[in-house]
Amino acid sequence: MLWHHAGRRTAGAAVLCAVALATTPATAETPVPPGEHLPSGAMEPARFLWGPEVEPGRLAAREADVTCDGRPDMVLQYLDLESPDGPVLTMAVHQPGRNLEEISVTWLDFDSVAFTALCGAPRLVDMEIMQIEPQSVLDLTGYTAPPVCPQGIALNDTLCDRVWLFTAPGEYGLRDIVIGRR
Repeated sequence: MLWHHAGRRTAGAAVLCAVALATTPATAETPVPPGEHLPSGAMEPARFLWGPEVEPGRLAAREADVTCDGRPDMVLQYLDLESPDGPVLTMAVHQPGRNLEEISVTWLDFDSVAFTALCGAPRLVDMEIMQIEPQSVLDLTGYTAPPVCPQGIALNDTLCDRVWLFTAPGEYGLRDIVIGRR
Protein backbone atom coordinates (compact mmCIF):
# COMPACT_ATOMS: atom_id res chain seq x y z
CA MET A 1 0.00 0.00 0.00
CA LEU A 2 1.37 3.42 -0.88
CA TRP A 3 0.23 6.61 0.76
CA HIS A 4 0.18 9.93 -0.98
CA HIS A 5 -0.98 13.03 0.83
CA ALA A 6 -0.78 16.67 -0.16
CA GLY A 7 2.19 16.15 -2.45
CA ARG A 8 4.21 13.84 -0.17
CA ARG A 9 5.00 10.24 -1.09
CA THR A 10 5.42 7.68 1.67
CA ALA A 11 5.38 3.89 1.61
CA GLY A 12 3.65 1.27 3.74
CA ALA A 13 3.30 -2.49 3.60
CA ALA A 14 1.76 -3.83 0.40
CA VAL A 15 -1.00 -6.33 0.75
CA LEU A 16 -1.48 -8.53 -2.28
CA CYS A 17 -4.76 -10.38 -2.26
CA ALA A 18 -6.79 -12.19 -4.86
CA VAL A 19 -10.30 -11.43 -3.76
CA ALA A 20 -13.61 -11.43 -5.53
CA LEU A 21 -14.99 -7.92 -5.13
CA ALA A 22 -18.64 -7.22 -4.65
CA THR A 23 -18.97 -3.92 -6.49
CA THR A 24 -21.83 -1.64 -7.25
CA PRO A 25 -21.50 1.40 -9.53
CA ALA A 26 -21.80 4.67 -7.62
CA THR A 27 -25.00 6.57 -8.07
CA ALA A 28 -23.61 10.13 -8.20
CA GLU A 29 -21.07 9.71 -10.99
CA THR A 30 -20.76 12.01 -13.98
CA PRO A 31 -18.38 10.37 -16.49
CA VAL A 32 -16.41 12.57 -18.86
CA PRO A 33 -14.21 11.07 -21.60
CA PRO A 34 -10.79 12.72 -22.04
CA GLY A 35 -10.70 15.81 -24.20
CA GLU A 36 -14.48 16.27 -24.16
CA HIS A 37 -16.57 18.65 -22.08
CA LEU A 38 -15.29 18.75 -18.51
CA PRO A 39 -17.55 19.32 -15.50
CA SER A 40 -17.81 22.96 -14.48
CA GLY A 41 -15.17 23.65 -11.89
CA ALA A 42 -12.67 21.10 -13.24
CA MET A 43 -10.30 23.57 -14.90
CA GLU A 44 -9.66 25.69 -11.79
CA PRO A 45 -8.03 22.87 -9.76
CA ALA A 46 -6.39 21.52 -12.95
CA ARG A 47 -4.71 24.87 -13.64
CA PHE A 48 -3.67 25.16 -10.00
CA LEU A 49 -2.06 21.68 -10.04
CA TRP A 50 -0.59 21.52 -13.56
CA GLY A 51 -0.25 25.17 -14.60
CA PRO A 52 -2.27 27.60 -16.69
CA GLU A 53 -1.41 25.81 -19.93
CA VAL A 54 -2.94 22.47 -18.84
CA GLU A 55 -3.71 20.43 -21.94
CA PRO A 56 -7.40 19.38 -21.94
CA GLY A 57 -6.63 16.30 -24.10
CA ARG A 58 -4.55 14.91 -21.21
CA LEU A 59 -7.20 15.65 -18.57
CA ALA A 60 -10.25 13.65 -17.46
CA ALA A 61 -12.60 14.59 -14.63
CA ARG A 62 -15.63 13.19 -12.87
CA GLU A 63 -17.89 14.42 -10.12
CA ALA A 64 -18.70 11.79 -7.51
CA ASP A 65 -18.76 11.51 -3.73
CA VAL A 66 -15.48 9.66 -3.03
CA THR A 67 -15.05 11.11 0.48
CA CYS A 68 -18.34 9.79 1.91
CA ASP A 69 -19.51 13.22 3.04
CA GLY A 70 -22.64 13.25 0.88
CA ARG A 71 -21.31 15.91 -1.53
CA PRO A 72 -19.84 15.33 -5.00
CA ASP A 73 -16.07 15.74 -5.16
CA MET A 74 -14.08 16.61 -8.28
CA VAL A 75 -11.91 13.62 -9.24
CA LEU A 76 -9.19 14.62 -11.71
CA GLN A 77 -6.83 12.50 -13.80
CA TYR A 78 -3.96 14.13 -15.69
CA LEU A 79 -1.28 12.58 -17.87
CA ASP A 80 1.87 14.48 -16.86
CA LEU A 81 4.46 14.06 -19.61
CA GLU A 82 6.74 16.77 -18.18
CA SER A 83 7.50 15.10 -14.84
CA PRO A 84 11.26 14.88 -14.14
CA ASP A 85 10.70 11.24 -13.08
CA GLY A 86 9.17 10.36 -16.45
CA PRO A 87 5.52 10.19 -17.50
CA VAL A 88 3.09 9.76 -14.60
CA LEU A 89 -0.66 9.65 -14.18
CA THR A 90 -1.59 12.18 -11.53
CA MET A 91 -4.84 11.64 -9.64
CA ALA A 92 -6.41 14.35 -7.50
CA VAL A 93 -9.52 14.71 -5.35
CA HIS A 94 -10.88 18.21 -4.69
CA GLN A 95 -13.61 18.48 -2.06
CA PRO A 96 -16.21 21.22 -2.51
CA GLY A 97 -15.60 24.22 -0.28
CA ARG A 98 -11.90 23.40 0.23
CA ASN A 99 -9.03 25.64 -0.81
CA LEU A 100 -6.99 24.61 -3.83
CA GLU A 101 -4.00 24.08 -1.53
CA GLU A 102 -5.98 21.29 0.19
CA ILE A 103 -6.35 19.02 -2.85
CA SER A 104 -5.34 15.39 -2.22
CA VAL A 105 -2.93 14.18 -4.91
CA THR A 106 -1.15 10.94 -5.84
CA TRP A 107 1.08 9.83 -8.73
CA LEU A 108 1.12 6.51 -10.57
CA ASP A 109 4.03 5.36 -12.75
CA PHE A 110 3.79 3.43 -16.01
CA ASP A 111 5.55 0.11 -16.63
CA SER A 112 7.72 0.13 -13.51
CA VAL A 113 8.18 -2.47 -10.79
CA ALA A 114 6.11 -0.38 -8.37
CA PHE A 115 3.12 -2.15 -6.82
CA THR A 116 0.84 0.62 -8.10
CA ALA A 117 2.35 1.05 -11.57
CA LEU A 118 0.02 1.08 -14.54
CA CYS A 119 0.84 -1.17 -17.48
CA GLY A 120 1.52 -0.10 -21.04
CA ALA A 121 2.40 3.18 -22.67
CA PRO A 122 1.64 6.44 -20.80
CA ARG A 123 -1.98 7.44 -21.39
CA LEU A 124 -5.22 8.31 -19.61
CA VAL A 125 -6.90 5.17 -18.28
CA ASP A 126 -10.52 4.16 -17.71
CA MET A 127 -11.77 5.59 -14.43
CA GLU A 128 -14.86 4.24 -12.69
CA ILE A 129 -16.32 5.18 -9.31
CA MET A 130 -17.65 2.15 -7.43
CA GLN A 131 -19.10 1.42 -4.02
CA ILE A 132 -17.46 -1.75 -2.64
CA GLU A 133 -17.85 -3.75 0.54
CA PRO A 134 -15.73 -2.60 3.53
CA GLN A 135 -14.08 -6.05 3.75
CA SER A 136 -13.01 -5.74 0.11
CA VAL A 137 -11.49 -2.32 0.85
CA LEU A 138 -9.52 -3.92 3.68
CA ASP A 139 -8.42 -6.80 1.44
CA LEU A 140 -7.26 -4.38 -1.27
CA THR A 141 -5.47 -1.87 0.97
CA GLY A 142 -4.66 -3.64 4.24
CA TYR A 143 -5.67 -0.36 5.87
CA THR A 144 -8.02 -0.42 8.86
CA ALA A 145 -7.87 2.91 10.70
CA PRO A 146 -9.14 5.54 10.32
CA PRO A 147 -12.07 4.27 8.26
CA VAL A 148 -11.56 4.31 4.52
CA CYS A 149 -14.48 5.51 2.40
CA PRO A 150 -15.75 2.49 0.41
CA GLN A 151 -16.50 4.68 -2.63
CA GLY A 152 -13.48 3.61 -4.68
CA ILE A 153 -11.90 5.05 -7.81
CA ALA A 154 -11.05 2.08 -10.02
CA LEU A 155 -8.35 2.72 -12.61
CA ASN A 156 -8.28 0.17 -15.41
CA ASP A 157 -5.39 0.17 -17.88
CA THR A 158 -6.88 -3.01 -19.50
CA LEU A 159 -3.51 -4.78 -19.23
CA CYS A 160 -3.04 -5.40 -15.49
CA ASP A 161 -5.28 -5.65 -12.40
CA ARG A 162 -7.13 -2.48 -11.51
CA VAL A 163 -5.53 0.06 -9.23
CA TRP A 164 -7.97 1.30 -6.58
CA LEU A 165 -7.91 4.70 -4.89
CA PHE A 166 -9.82 5.38 -1.69
CA THR A 167 -9.92 8.34 0.67
CA ALA A 168 -9.49 8.34 4.43
CA PRO A 169 -9.45 11.10 7.05
CA GLY A 170 -6.01 12.67 7.30
CA GLU A 171 -4.29 15.42 9.21
CA TYR A 172 -5.98 18.80 9.71
CA GLY A 173 -9.31 17.58 8.32
CA LEU A 174 -7.81 16.84 4.90
CA ARG A 175 -8.25 13.54 3.04
CA ASP A 176 -5.47 11.04 2.39
CA ILE A 177 -5.51 8.87 -0.71
CA VAL A 178 -5.04 5.18 0.03
CA ILE A 179 -4.00 2.97 -2.91
CA GLY A 180 -4.90 -0.69 -3.21
CA ARG A 181 -4.53 -3.47 -5.69
CA ARG A 182 -5.21 -7.18 -5.75
